[in-house]
Amino acid sequence: MSGRQCITRSILFSPTRHAEPVRPCLSQLRAQVWQPHLPAISQTQIRCYAGPPSRPGPLVFGVGAPGRGPPPRRREQGPRRGRARDNQDDENPDEELGYDRRYTTAQSFEKSGRDRLPRDHEIKDPRIMVLENGQIEGPLAPHFVMSKLNTAEESLRMIQPYFPADKATGKLAQFPVCQIVNRKEEHLREKELKVQEKKKAEEKIKRKDVELSWGISDHDLKTKMKQIGGFLQKGMRVEIVLGKKKRGKKISREDSLSVLTQVRENLEVLGARHVKAESGEVGELVRMTVEKK
Repeated sequence: MSGRQCITRSILFSPTRHAEPVRPCLSQLRAQVWQPHLPAISQTQIRCYAGPPSRPGPLVFGVGAPGRGPPPRRREQGPRRGRARDNQDDENPDEELGYDRRYTTAQSFEKSGRDRLPRDHEIKDPRIMVLENGQIEGPLAPHFVMSKLNTAEESLRMIQPYFPADKATGKLAQFPVCQIVNRKEEHLREKELKVQEKKKAEEKIKRKDVELSWGISDHDLKTKMKQIGGFLQKGMRVEIVLGKKKRGKKISREDSLSVLTQVRENLEVLGARHVKAESGEVGELVRMTVEKK
C-alpha cells in the first residue's frame, strides 16, 4: 500500500471525523422553515382585503453559537425602484389646507362642476372607507380595492366626500366613503325608477276629453278646436273621440273622412303631438290622445 493511500484511508476511517454535528444544507432548512401561511381574517371582513403573506427574513445559522461569531450585518438598502404606486397611497398634508390635496372634499366637488362624485379609477384619494352589504371596512387604498373587484359586474362609487378635521370644534377627519355597486342590479333599479317617475308624471298631467260627431258642422268644429287649443296651452292632455251621434242621420264615409282630415290639420296648426297612436275606424269610433309639443 502506497503512502498516499495510507493517508487517505486514515482520514476516512478516523474516529474524530464525525465528532462535529452534520450541518444540514440551506435548502433542507429552508424547506422546513418555509411554510406559506394565510393571515387571519376577521369575521367582519367582507372580502379578503388583507395583504399577501409576508416572506420570512434570511436564515442566519449559528447565531449565538460558540465559535460562530456575531451575525452578519445587513447591508442598508437605498430607495427601491418601482414603488411609486405605494408612495401615492402615502398622505402628504398640505401646509395651507392641513390635509392632502388629493382628497375629494365637498368644496372641491362643487368647484369641479361635475354632476356626480368620482367612481372606479376616477377616485384619487389616498385612503377610503368601503361600504358593502351594510358593513364598512378601511381605511384602504382605492387601487387595492379595485384589484379585488370584478369590474365587469361591480363598480366602486363614492357616496360621501372627505371631511377634514376641525380644530375649533375638535372634530376628527372623516375618510371618504365608497360603496361597491352591482352594475346589473343598479341598471334594473334605474329602469324601475324611470317607469315609476313616468307614471307619476302622467298622473299629475290633467286630462280633458272632447267628443266630436261625424256630422259636426264647420262652425261647431272650429269652436271645438279652439277649445282644444286652450287645453293644450295649459299643458293638459286631450283625448279626442269621434263617433256617431245618437239618433242622428247616417253620415257617408267620405264626409266622415273629411271631418277626420280637418281635425288632423287643425291639430298640426295648434302644435299638438300624438301621445298614443290613433286607433279606430273611420265612420265608427276613432280615438286620439294629444298634448302640446
